Amino acid sequence: MIIRRGEDLSPGLIESYLERHRAVKECCVVGIDDTDLGEVPVAFVVARGAIRLKSAPNGNMRTTPFQGYMSLPIST
Repeated sequence: MIIRRGEDLSPGLIESYLERHRAVKECCVVGIDDTDLGEVPVAFVVARGAIRLKSAPNGNMRTTPFQGYMSLPIST
């Protein structure tokens, strides 16, 4: 269980949601420490084939197939 600002987040629930995306072959979600939130989820994703990377306006790299994908509530 990942505890983010008092909310219980299920890594398995996040993984099953991510794996429904057609570009995801498999994934693993873990919690990492965060000074403000307690813990935050981080997903390690194996893509189903090649994906394009696009630079976001803030300079961070993000994968275009996943932009905005995690918009549903994930707490249990």
